[in-house]
Amino acid sequence: MKNAILWGMALSALSLPVQAMDAESQKDMRAELEALKAQLEKLEPLRERVHALESRLAEDTSGKTASGQQTQLAQGVGQGNSQGSAEAGDATGGDASGDEQQATDANNADDTSSGTSVAADESGSGHEVGTLAGIQFKTGAGGPRSEQDVRDIAGDVYDKKQSKTVKVGGALRFNATYAEFNDGQKDRGGDIGMDTFRINMDADIDGLLFSAEYRFYNTWRALHHGWVGYEFNDDQHIEIGLTRVPFGILPYASNNFYFSSNYYTGFEDDYDIGVKYVATPGQWDFQAAFFKNSENNGNDRYSVDPIGIMPQINDDDGNAVPATQADGGLARNNFVDGYGQSVQETNTTNLRAAYNWQHAKDYVSEIGVSGQYGFIYNDATTEYYGDNLAGALHLHGNYGPWEVMLEAARYEYDLDGNEDVLGTGYFNTNYVIPTEATSWLGNLSYTFQLDFGPFDSLEVYNDYTYIGNKSGGLPNTWQNVTGAALAAGNLYTYFDLIQGKNETFVNGTLVGDRPKTQTLFNINMGYYF
Repeated sequence: MKNAILWGMALSALSLPVQAMDAESQKDMRAELEALKAQLEKLEPLRERVHALESRLAEDTSGKTASGQQTQLAQGVGQGNSQGSAEAGDATGGDASGDEQQATDANNADDTSSGTSVAADESGSGHEVGTLAGIQFKTGAGGPRSEQDVRDIAGDVYDKKQSKTVKVGGALRFNATYAEFNDGQKDRGGDIGMDTFRINMDADIDGLLFSAEYRFYNTWRALHHGWVGYEFNDDQHIEIGLTRVPFGILPYASNNFYFSSNYYTGFEDDYDIGVKYVATPGQWDFQAAFFKNSENNGNDRYSVDPIGIMPQINDDDGNAVPATQADGGLARNNFVDGYGQSVQETNTTNLRAAYNWQHAKDYVSEIGVSGQYGFIYNDATTEYYGDNLAGALHLHGNYGPWEVMLEAARYEYDLDGNEDVLGTGYFNTNYVIPTEATSWLGNLSYTFQLDFGPFDSLEVYNDYTYIGNKSGGLPNTWQNVTGAALAAGNLYTYFDLIQGKNETFVNGTLVGDRPKTQTLFNINMGYYF
């Protein structure tokens, strides 16, 4: 009843000046009245929400009825809009009676008691700003927010959420392997074992960056990477800690589980400790880094790094003898037991520049160049023992479902002892590499998008690497991997047929001389979360 009286008084106040005006003025006033009614209709969802909230409160509050609270709030909303209508009438010469003013004052009191208040927006936007049940709202005489208001609010909320992002994930992976060069495994029909369990975390909190990953393998564990950084803007950031070395195709120069042969020389997915600057203006990608040293924890590491010279192999009595004097020498032993002296990388500088050429939609070619220069330090003699120099040219193309990787690289370790081989350590094992070599790789893949059961995509690929021009005239190395990667939600599975000669993990070594091609079939299944 009270609402009906208020509506009548508001409409009466508007009708008074209409009678004294000409036809044109009356037309304008009627148009304004219709507009106000339309705005009130748009407010109806808010009334319904108020009704729902008050009903919920009434259920939990004894001694109070929902109807009284609902009426007060609804009248407060209606009065706010009736007041706006009366003000519109006053602006055109109308005047409210004393009874009407008393009714208005009474309703204003109701507004205050019910937690509803309305005030003019000082910005001059023509909106009114107030609160209803503790919720701030902006309205143009009862109208909804403008489209720009909604966009501004959504943008603010998105920016605040994006400025504070923390992601925790990991993976659990298993390998099923069948090696034709392993007689015991052939008799058993292959083996299955745990490959990796890993935990990783990435954070971006107000421009402060953090990324780390720790991995657990069967017999060892290590920090894969870990760094902190700062994002200056969308195109520039800095990383400090154990971070990826910017060299060649990134992040990986391969499609298969076992990487390319470049990984085993230390020039794919390598991580060292230092500081790296990354800038991506437009279609360019510039990276510059200075690395003080590698992980410095022996061969308990993920990355391939120099750790020793004078490789040794234990004889039958457990005595260390030079690898060249051991049975089979370096040519027939896939790894060594230790080194006569330990060495390490130090004070290494890396530079990488790449340009992304957009041919058409989903057709991009990245063309890049990389360079590295640093030093080798002998821990036994506490002196510098030489330097290292490396460079690479690459093309990484994505053309719809097709992907192409091409890379040519050369590295040289110029050691004071003029050694032809250098000891490295990774995956809890010691492997020996040439001190000089040139590599060429070519990879081709095609991805099928799937919509069958849980399956999302199937990528088929062939990765090929050749390493030649080695120090000391050592035999060449080649590796070919034909395989497929099947994605089904968080489950990712590699199927790889690996063939190679003088290749690490395929019954060989990069300084070996195997007489024939070696073959390995591997399935790696991992759940990533």
